Amino acid sequence: MPPAIIPYWLCLAFCRIFFVLKSWEIATKDSSCIKTWSFWDYVEFLLTSDNRPLRVHRGCELQDPRASKKYGIVYPKDRNVHFYLSLGFKWIATWAAYGFTKAYFDVFPLQNLSGLVSPINISQLGNCLIYAIMLLCCLELSFAPLFAFVLVLDAPYAPIFNKPYIATSLRDFWSNRWNLIIKEFIHTLAFKPTLELCKSWFLKSEEALLSNMADDNPSQSDASIIVSPTQTVTQHNPVHMALALMAGFLFSGLLHEVPLLGPDSHPAVII
Repeated sequence: MPPAIIPYWLCLAFCRIFFVLKSWEIATKDSSCIKTWSFWDYVEFLLTSDNRPLRVHRGCELQDPRASKKYGIVYPKDRNVHFYLSLGFKWIATWAAYGFTKAYFDVFPLQNLSGLVSPINISQLGNCLIYAIMLLCCLELSFAPLFAFVLVLDAPYAPIFNKPYIATSLRDFWSNRWNLIIKEFIHTLAFKPTLELCKSWFLKSEEALLSNMADDNPSQSDASIIVSPTQTVTQHNPVHMALALMAGFLFSGLLHEVPLLGPDSHPAVII
């Protein structure tokens, strides 16, 4: 497959599994809340991973200044002239960057690279950087039409990329700024279930340990045995958090690999 076609293939291939994953994510929500959803609530959820019934259910229907600052969310009443001008300028700049990168590879085709790129090969590093910019612009522009649905549904607008270039740390980059629409259901479908599974396993292990301690020390009061484990269970175990984080990255990696499993794909291109 020609390198210039790969971004389109990736976008189309990802759409094939996007709605399947969204349906799976809907199944994780509270059933009593889902029963109140209208057709447009389903549409809003598929597009933004959120809707008005969910915001009401969470008790945050009112504007949350922290969410606005943290995730770049813009609520309907805050969409003023400055917002529309800034958004329009961003899309124009993205189109220009995409046009430049595409024209560059039309003149200097990207060669298939096998393995990792050598850090001393400036030419290959530059080509990979330009190709990464083209992919980023392609993703940004592919989600731009969703803004029309946001306006029709009068829903809060959340950008897919929230100024990742000003991230203050890796945690800020991955959690608050990079691919926020995808990040939400990765958190729902991978991170949270893994964390809950680890906590459940930990509680069962603690119960078995307490049972054995009670059998070995029948004279010891139950209160003196239970206090310490209970205090440790109330906090997130760092090992559990690490496992949940690894599960999230593994799930994300699989999402990135599935589109490359087409009949004409070439998985040797590594950026």
